[in-house]
Amino acid sequence: MPSTNLQPISRETAFQLLSKSRRRCLLTVLFEEKHESVETLGRKVAAMECGKHQRDIEEETHTRVVTSLVHCHIPRLVDHSLVEYDRETNTVTLENTARERFPFRADQDLFFATASG
Repeated sequence: MPSTNLQPISRETAFQLLSKSRRRCLLTVLFEEKHESVETLGRKVAAMECGKHQRDIEEETHTRVVTSLVHCHIPRLVDHSLVEYDRETNTVTLENTARERFPFRADQDLFFATASG
């Protein structure tokens, strides 16, 4: 069920969410794609972390990344109503309000354009 939370993410929370490089990679993918399966997210995040093409990621690495996404990083983003995780389809979707509430900018050195108090 999509979130109705319209409150901006605070600067402190933004820094906490961005403190983990894997979560930054996950956000980068979701802000570009908006909707992905956990398996695909695992491959894309692992590729970004390793500096390799997705097809060159070892299965063990992929499994480790998927496990950390499901048990750590996705739940943190769900807790802040930035993504929706559908366990039945095993997909993650960027919430419709995420861009307004959390102005993440993966294309720049600064990870967000503006931030509220």
